[in-house]
Amino acid sequence: MEKYKGFKNYQTWAVWNWINNNKEPGLYNYWMNETRSTPEINELGEKLQQFFKYDNNPLENTQSLYSDLLKDTLDGVYWSELATELKADHGGENEQ
Repeated sequence: MEKYKGFKNYQTWAVWNWINNNKEPGLYNYWMNETRSTPEINELGEKLQQFFKYDNNPLENTQSLYSDLLKDTLDGVYWSELATELKADHGGENEQ
């Protein structure tokens, strides 16, 4: 499987890019706090999935071509890979 910019696929990289480049106000700080307060990679991955796929998905409760495409795209995200990257890059920040 060929990687996309170091990630398993484009979908995973795109979510990482939105978190890491702070394209949405507060998103970066929110995930840095979650990363520090969530010790387990799997739990952090589940939190990421819940946040992006369900809690903040504007099309979650609609049925349309666009909601189907978004759901399929989010199904392709490797949430544990994102959690691992967050832990590696930011999990120890500001700790003493």
